[in-house]
Amino acid sequence: MLAAATIFVSGCTTVRGTSPARAAQEMLLITAAADRAAEALAAQVSPNLTAWIDASGFSAQDAQYGLATIQDALLRHGVRLVSDRAKADAVILPRAGTLATDARSTLFGIPAPPNPFMPGIGIPALVLYSQSVVKGTASSRFLQLAQE
Repeated sequence: MLAAATIFVSGCTTVRGTSPARAAQEMLLITAAADRAAEALAAQVSPNLTAWIDASGFSAQDAQYGLATIQDALLRHGVRLVSDRAKADAVILPRAGTLATDARSTLFGIPAPPNPFMPGIGIPALVLYSQSVVKGTASSRFLQLAQE
């Protein structure tokens, strides 16, 4: 009777985080950090300036999103972007320092030990306190050159 009850009460859980190379949480943190960095850059540029963006040195895994975010922030701050360098009052050269995430985990207790008798079946951890913190980081710089 006890064996039959154990079969009906026991269960299994499978957690599938994500299919892409990066998790959705990581991508959201990176894009939010890029948005904050672009806003900080745009706040340093004079409004009503006609500018051309030289993206030749802007390289990162998320370069297209980063450049689009910078263009959006500049436009919302009143900068007029042009597609011809000769028509610009200034040239903006954005640079991406980093677009990444940092993670930190804290565990007080006994972590889940490996199961030498049945690989693939985990032994639960004894957790008194657990905390995981993940944050996005974006570092960027720009150089504004006056047109000659």
